[in-house]
Amino acid sequence: MRHGKPNMPRQLIRSVQFGEWIENYNIAHLCETSSPSDEVFAISAGANAVICSSLQRSTDSALRLGLQPTITDSIFREMEMPHWSFVSPPLPAKVWSFLFRLCWFAGLTSHAESFKDAKVRASNATKQLIKHAQDHQKIIFVGHGMLNRFIAKALLQDGWVGPKHPGGKYWEFGIYNYETN
Repeated sequence: MRHGKPNMPRQLIRSVQFGEWIENYNIAHLCETSSPSDEVFAISAGANAVICSSLQRSTDSALRLGLQPTITDSIFREMEMPHWSFVSPPLPAKVWSFLFRLCWFAGLTSHAESFKDAKVRASNATKQLIKHAQDHQKIIFVGHGMLNRFIAKALLQDGWVGPKHPGGKYWEFGIYNYETN
């Protein structure tokens, strides 16, 4: 699942401020009003292991669900966002995120891991999740929008059954099962 909504003010920032904005986003706790749905509580109940990224919004989300993270690892962090400092008008952080993510897909990686390295990390993270699922049967993974998409794609390619897209909104999720014949 994707984490809950971080406590970040909506603000206009310039490109030169985006790196600091990302740092603040990565240490932000959840908004007091960010609550999972009853469905999210239901699907997370009975999990034998809770896997989180090392970013605050991931572990806070598990705790908001009443779950104690079993494993917290930086391999599960969000795919990094590049950024550049140049003269720019102030824009919403969401707009900078979109623009800089497009640059990242195009191979521009200033201050971030490359797209290729991020895909390798996502593949390794998927292998770890599969191992934990084999060991614990029912796990919940509290991750991040972009990384979750790559994990979902890898699971489906490996024979797992679930949605193509696990959901990109806060608290959205996908359920994946490995079905043997």
